[in-house]
Parts: sequence; C-alpha cells; structure tokens
Amino acid sequence: MACVGVASASELTNKSLSEMTSKPVQEVLRNPEEAAESIINDYFTAIMEKRGANGIPLMGFRIVGVDSSDLDDIKVTVTL
Repeated sequence: MACVGVASASELTNKSLSEMTSKPVQEVLRNPEEAAESIINDYFTAIMEKRGANGIPLMGFRIVGVDSSDLDDIKVTVTL
C-alpha cells in the first residue's frame, strides 16, 4: 500500500512520525487538499505533544493555505 506523508522525523513511539501521519494515496487522490491539511495537522499536533522533548517546544501552528494544483507536489503553508 502506498502512502503520502511528511518527510521523516524523530520517533515518538515504535512508529516514526511520518508513518503515524501518512495517508493512503487513494485518499489523497480523492480529496488532495483535505488529505494534505489532515497530514500536516496530525504532524504538527504530534510535535506539539512532545512538549520540547528534543529542543524548544512548538506552542502552536496555523494552516494558512493548500495548493494542490500539482498533485506530484502538494504544498501546505503553515505559520508557527
């Protein structure tokens, strides 16, 4: 099964953050903007839950845009 997710990050459990926040390709193709937003939301939420375990904690984030005009390169803009 192919999945789309954020590039690798440090492990929170036995699964990497990338594995925990990935989505099946079929789901991304059905609704690319919603899937991309969900992946990024899950990714940054998981980082916030670490509470600075590997450095300065992330206090918050906001998704401000999703560009799915190129399905090979979906871009999500986030403010931290």
